[in-house]
Amino acid sequence: MKNKIVLITGGSRGIGLSTAKEFLARGATVIVLHRDSSVKIDIPIAKEIIVDISDEQQVKNAVDSIVQEFGRIDILINNAGIAIDKDFDTRTIDDWKMTLDTNLIGTWLLSKYVSKIMLKNKYGKIINVISSNWLDEGTPDSIDYYASKAGIADMTRNLARKFAPYINVNNVALGWVDTDMNDGLPDDYIKETKSKIWFERWANPSEVAKPICFLASDDASYITGTTLTIDGGH
Repeated sequence: MKNKIVLITGGSRGIGLSTAKEFLARGATVIVLHRDSSVKIDIPIAKEIIVDISDEQQVKNAVDSIVQEFGRIDILINNAGIAIDKDFDTRTIDDWKMTLDTNLIGTWLLSKYVSKIMLKNKYGKIINVISSNWLDEGTPDSIDYYASKAGIADMTRNLARKFAPYINVNNVALGWVDTDMNDGLPDDYIKETKSKIWFERWANPSEVAKPICFLASDDASYITGTTLTIDGGH
């Protein structure tokens, strides 16, 4: 990873921050996009940009500024995402739009603008973070979240075909990960989810970050259009 330029969305906390640390440890230059200006990132990233990834002009401006400063983007980690906690019957159209705009449209926008740079350089890796839960269990109260992740999974296959042979595009499908995004869940619900996992625990964020780094490395040069499931068995 030495001298690689890595762009991570949602990189200020949780999985994104852990992934940033892994890339830094491997010698990469790391740039983080996130939307919370109150968050302070305490690791030596090269650049931090506050961006609403559902806004096309903001995404374009961010990518342009990165290329102007660093010359290229080698690796894109589409990690940013939101989940709105509401009962099925109280979920609104606005909830759906917010989730799809951030999770699905945001991933597409970053891929759209970053891929132009990668194709020009005839090299690139795009890793999209999705969820394994939409594959193996229904969760009606998270219906919009899982719909957005299913959309990304399908989009990944299409982008892998479109950008071949120069860009590898893959998914990591995550089970339960111990991050602040899951803070506040009821203890009995947490216990129930762990009982369904073969390892009987949630993943540490670093256990997700390392496989992401693998797919972004040249060791995975012949892997594209596929999904690596990281769920501890389920």
